[in-house]
Parts: sequence; structure tokens; C-alpha cells
Amino acid sequence: MSSTFELDKSKTFVSGLFWQPLSGTSTDWNKETRRLATELKFDLAVRRTTTAPQVGYGAISDGLKPGLLSAAIVVAKTLEVESDARDFLCATEIPGGRWLYVAQREGVILPDGDMIGGEDEIRSRLLNDMSLGNWSLIYAPEHWGVSNAKERPFEDFLSKKSGKNVYEKLWALQPVDRWASLRSKPSKIIVPVIVVATIVAGGMYGYKTWQAKKLVEENRLAELQTSQAVPTGSPIKPVEHPWKSQANARDYLSSCMNAIDHVKSLWPGNWTLQDMVCANGSLTVKWKRQEYGWIKHLLEVEPNAVLASDGETAFLSLPLVLQNGRDEPVPKENERVLTMYGTAQEYRFAVTITNPPTAVVMPGQENANKPQVQDWRELKWAANGITLPPDVVLSALDGNGFRLTQARAVFNSGIVTWNLEGMQYVQP
Repeated sequence: MSSTFELDKSKTFVSGLFWQPLSGTSTDWNKETRRLATELKFDLAVRRTTTAPQVGYGAISDGLKPGLLSAAIVVAKTLEVESDARDFLCATEIPGGRWLYVAQREGVILPDGDMIGGEDEIRSRLLNDMSLGNWSLIYAPEHWGVSNAKERPFEDFLSKKSGKNVYEKLWALQPVDRWASLRSKPSKIIVPVIVVATIVAGGMYGYKTWQAKKLVEENRLAELQTSQAVPTGSPIKPVEHPWKSQANARDYLSSCMNAIDHVKSLWPGNWTLQDMVCANGSLTVKWKRQEYGWIKHLLEVEPNAVLASDGETAFLSLPLVLQNGRDEPVPKENERVLTMYGTAQEYRFAVTITNPPTAVVMPGQENANKPQVQDWRELKWAANGITLPPDVVLSALDGNGFRLTQARAVFNSGIVTWNLEGMQYVQP
């Protein structure tokens, strides 16, 4: 939610913009700015054109107007100039007893990393983000007791001239239509493509379709149970909860990352890293030979690598050290599915939730086992093409009965994306 505050009785700053990186060269930025604005229904925008070009969006319908200055740009630019900081968390007090929070990762302000709130809210957000990874710089008030944090008021992020604050026009929100007639100068800057998943409508359509399929399946199961009613007095064997023998999602990812740390080199000589997959209890790394890549060089660096028959690709497998989860109570199906879709919408990534295929029962085996009762359902989830750090995605989606079964990192022209898959166990 966008919020504003004033400085010097004449300058109004805005926070709560929705930030997205821009891809390709600068000649594409105007077109992409307008396209994203149309998709996301924004009519105001401000751009950063530094090492990681990006655009912050706002809407007139939210009470914003052209000319408001982006507070997040002020903080990000100052830290970039002073210390070349690409990763930081900043909580700083602003007029009116409120607090500004800005979070940046890999030179990009996070989609929800620009906000204003009360002290308790901002402190909780900062501490939560600190637990999700390492940050080059952290700014927070001294009385919060945050280790290695520095205290800095917002005005200290502004440059000064003759003792007065300096304000730049490039910080100001502009109508998106402004970029319709501008022609950008050519640039050689290339940045990763971030695909915005507009899943408010698509996600709910998928959810309704999935619910309809589930209803058909439930009716089929009810008919089957009626036709195979258990005779009175027959012992009922409960189905064991599968999630208690599976590592929770974040522990699984941690084990995956630890295994990656034990790879002697991800870039051995002229062999290019293709992907890394953690699945079925092991890490598998795949390389492809380049023009001057020799098998000898690869094996000198990674003697346990296995070569394909054509000698053009190589693989390395390492075991994952996994611990079982616990038999925690799982959430109600409808509530959990809506929560996961809502989280994905908030963080702007796509998640799909489906029913795994029903196991095929061979003729004559319908009553092969003793009668069983199952008090849970299994859903399959997937989040593909993720450019956010995978630990951020898993922490956002995490909950009881939430499990990770596969984490794949795909490398393409120096850009890494993550494909995550797993199971969510729920109460029907």
C-alpha cells in the first residue's frame, strides 16, 4: 500500500511502489515499462537506470500523483554510490513517527521491499528478512539491538548543497504515457528477464478448475467406498502420514545448498555448468564441454565426475543429508490453497497446485489389503522460472505439511533460474 511523507514542507516522498527489473537493452525499456504497466494496471512509474535497471509502479487510483519522489530510490542510490552495496536492508525513521523500510537484493529493490509502517511492523519485517540470507549492509536504530546494524535518519541519505537538501527530478513519479513518445539511447547493458506472473485471475481460474476435478474425484471415491463397505467388526488400519518421514522444505533446500558447497568447482576449465538438481536424496550437477574443454582438465578438478558416452557432457552426484520432518497437523485444503496463491501473488511469482494422478488399481486387487482410513490429501505444487532466491520463495510458502521434492537451478548465459517442486499435505 502506497504511503507518503513530507520534508522541507514542500517535497513529498512516496513509498510502497511495486518494483520490477527491466530486461534487455535500454532501447527496450520504454516498451517494457508500458507493457508491464498495462498488465499490472498502473499509470505512474519511476525508473532507475543504474547497474540493475528497474521501474517502480504506482497508481493514481491509490491517491498518488506525478511529481511524488521515490524514497526507495534515494536510499538505494546513496548506498550504491557510497559503498557499491547490492544487498541491503534499511529501516529509518521518517516524519510523523513512522518508519521507512527498503530491501534490495542483487542490485534490485524487492517487489515488496519498499514500505512505510509502525516501528513494531518494520522491526518484525527487518528481522524476518535477516533470517532469510546474508546482507552486505543493515541500517536500523541502535535501540533495536540489531547486530552489526548502523543507525541513519532518512535525511542523511540526501546529498547537501550549501547546507540544504538536494532533490533530483529523476526520483519523481511520471505518467506511464510519458514513455510512449520517448526514444532511449542505445545501450549495451543486459540484465536478466523477470517475467511478471499476473496470476490473480489465472491462479483463481486454475484453482476453480482444480476444485471441479477434485469434486469429481471425491464423488468417485465415495461411490467406491460405498460399494466396498467394510463389514462390521473388520479392523481398520490407518494410513500413515507420509510427511513425517520427509524433511521439511527449508531443511531440504539447506541440505541441497550444503551439497553444492562440496562441489570442488562449478566451472571446471572450459566446461559450462548446465544445471544442478536436488531430487531423490541426491544432488546432480551437469556440465557441457566447450571448444577447448578437455576431459583431462575436468577430471583433474572433479575426479568423481562421470562422462557421457559422447564425452560432451559430464555429471556429478553427491548425497543429500536429510532428516525426517515431524508429524505436525496439516491445514484445511481450501484455506491452504488460497493462502499459497495469495502469497505467490504478493511476491509476484507463479505457483501451480494440482492433484497427483490417482494410483491405478489392477483388477482383482481391490480388496487385497485390509481396510484403511486416510485423513489427509496430497497436493502437488510447483514454482518454475523463479528469479528470487529459492530460500525466499520457500520461506514465503512454508507451512505445516509443506515439503520440497525437487530443486533445480538452470544456468543460461550467466542467468540462473530456479524450478521448485514438492507436496503439500492437507485435510480434505
